[in-house]
Amino acid sequence: MPWLLCDYNGTQRDMTLAKYRIIVFAISLLGFVVPIFNARPVLVMIISQAFNAVILPITVACIFYLGNRKDLMKSHTNTWVANSILAAILVFSIFTSFIGVKGVWQLITATI
Repeated sequence: MPWLLCDYNGTQRDMTLAKYRIIVFAISLLGFVVPIFNARPVLVMIISQAFNAVILPITVACIFYLGNRKDLMKSHTNTWVANSILAAILVFSIFTSFIGVKGVWQLITATI
């Protein structure tokens, strides 16, 4: 995550900075979800994978948006073929995201 932020901001990759150490520490604390909350590891893994399905439509929508910005892409904007493919991927990813969230919701309500 810190490297991604450095690349995005165009800054040097200095992982000794306090802000990057705090980010890494906070992400590392996520590993304590299972023992602290006495959660089932398999359930946590299923939820994390379903969360990936939710992120995919957001990512595709951002690619679709940025790829069509003339001020940003100049002569390299998406063609109608690329837009059609991205639209199909977006529709499919929204569908799989819905199925994933629905499945996790059923799994959570069944365990309560």
